[in-house]
Amino acid sequence: ANEELAGPPEGNEGDKDKVDEAVKEEEVDEDEPEFFYLSIPSLEIEDAKVSINSVNLDPKKAIGHYKGTCLPDEACNSFLFGHSTYKNSRNRYKQGDYSAVFAHLDELKYGDEFTVKYKDKEYKYVVELTKVDRPENIDPLEQPLPRSLGKHESTMQLFTCTPSGTTKYRLSVVGRLVNTGPIAD
Repeated sequence: ANEELAGPPEGNEGDKDKVDEAVKEEEVDEDEPEFFYLSIPSLEIEDAKVSINSVNLDPKKAIGHYKGTCLPDEACNSFLFGHSTYKNSRNRYKQGDYSAVFAHLDELKYGDEFTVKYKDKEYKYVVELTKVDRPENIDPLEQPLPRSLGKHESTMQLFTCTPSGTTKYRLSVVGRLVNTGPIAD
């Protein structure tokens, strides 16, 4: 049984090369920026960095955009995740520490607005729904709005642990896109 932990069986050295080739063949969009920027005025968050297609599920240096979910210019759901340390923690995202960026996310309510700057456009969202779930019930690729709220178009889901400073439950705040325009100077 311990032989399985020692490495690949003899004769499979080429498997790693096949995986490396498959990764190289993945289509890469050279025009895709590395980040976009999130602002939530009611939480005093302005131009927080969002790492596009983040492979890091522990976002300490930026908010994460879950790989496989839509980007703001696509007509489906974008899933963003960030930390929520204790409420009294100072939000230091402007200094590059994103450990408390979503500590007050639970204060957003129906009708609050947030914006995203992506590829020379600003996308404005209005909060439609907030919900708390158990961790095992979360699927970032699932449409976040119930069918009763109408046709699913462009939404953005802001996601963190709740209550702040714990990992007991997960909080989702879902905004619906209401306006797109050029970034104001």
